[in-house]
Amino acid sequence: MMRKVLSVLRIALLVTLVFMLPATARADSAYIATASGSFGILDFGSHTYTAMGTTSAVYSGLAFDASNNLYTVEGSSGRFFTVNPGTGSGIVVGSGTC
Repeated sequence: MMRKVLSVLRIALLVTLVFMLPATARADSAYIATASGSFGILDFGSHTYTAMGTTSAVYSGLAFDASNNLYTVEGSSGRFFTVNPGTGSGIVVGSGTC
């Protein structure tokens, strides 16, 4: 009985992953900020990273708003930045704690 349940769960997981793949494969590139301060674009199609500049802090994720402005937060300090997508430099626009 347990093997049958595990087998059904494996099939469900595989089906879920197959349906998720097209959604994640649509993006052909992403902005990347590394822990060492490098900022650039990772191209998923050609599997290349193009450095565009350096960050002004250790960024903890990147996100766009509805107007396509790029934002990030520095987890250690709670500072919130707008990020120049051409260079990676950030301007502090606020701070806080979670």
